[in-house]
Amino acid sequence: MPVTPLVTAFTAIATGAALLGAGLLTMTIIFGGLAFYFSIFDMHIGGFIKKLLMASLGGSFLVGGGGALGLWLKGVFGLP
Repeated sequence: MPVTPLVTAFTAIATGAALLGAGLLTMTIIFGGLAFYFSIFDMHIGGFIKKLLMASLGGSFLVGGGGALGLWLKGVFGLP
């Protein structure tokens, strides 16, 4: 049974997850910086924004880390 299609799919999913995590992290940092730039957000809904940013950062680390781990495991097991 040829495993090349499975390896290709695994690589595509892992690469997509890594790129998605990096994109989410970048957008979170950009929007977080803009939100903290305006002091009115910190006076009224600052706690909510801080919780939302931390949840988004954690999620992007998990998604991106999962993709990076998948790419690393592909290399460890010598898949093409």
